[in-house]
Amino acid sequence: MRFIMRLMSPSEVADVMGAIRRNFPGILDKCAGLFWTDDNSNYAGAFLAPPLLGRVFFLKHDELSDTPPRFRSVESFCQSMLAATEQQRFWSNVATDYPRLTDPADIEGDEDRAIAIAYLRDMEELHWEDDAYSTFAYRALNLLPPRDLALALPLVNSADPWVQARACETIGLWRCAKAVPDLLRVARTTTHNGRTAVVCALQRIGTPEAREALRMLEAELGSEWGWLFRK
Repeated sequence: MRFIMRLMSPSEVADVMGAIRRNFPGILDKCAGLFWTDDNSNYAGAFLAPPLLGRVFFLKHDELSDTPPRFRSVESFCQSMLAATEQQRFWSNVATDYPRLTDPADIEGDEDRAIAIAYLRDMEELHWEDDAYSTFAYRALNLLPPRDLALALPLVNSADPWVQARACETIGLWRCAKAVPDLLRVARTTTHNGRTAVVCALQRIGTPEAREALRMLEAELGSEWGWLFRK
């Protein structure tokens, strides 16, 4: 059986970690390690200290600055990898725990949510061009449950186009019908990344209001954007 990702040897871990920290300083948390690879310069690793202790993330060779948690535990990561192997699926398409698509039964005892809220508070002290700004935003968006639309929604107004797009994408994954007016406004005022994310989010939401918003956008944006509505 060929696994989607394999566990690296200790010497491989040391070599890879050394190369990453040397060539891409600041990409990884000081307390994070890379332990699995697809042998194509993509890796999975685990956070080794709070607040994300034990959670697993991906490090993709084409998205080196994007490492939010994707699994609640190493066990959950391994189970997902095994299921993907049995179905012969590509590793980047495997089922993940984050972003979260359902609300927890105990919202007050939700550790992920508490961590996300702490990241959002920390962002208030940062400028959008600070290195940590997008990192905190991506982590918060992955850890928040769908019921916290009100906490995620301000990020659709972020001056960082990548954070704006990620916020729109997450709201689409949540299928939050209440966000349709905000998404429509963003699509009318933002640039390429945000606009693309909004259209995909509205397509996912799929309510009559979302479909009407798509019709209006297609008419307003003109033929040069026609490709986006046919995706």
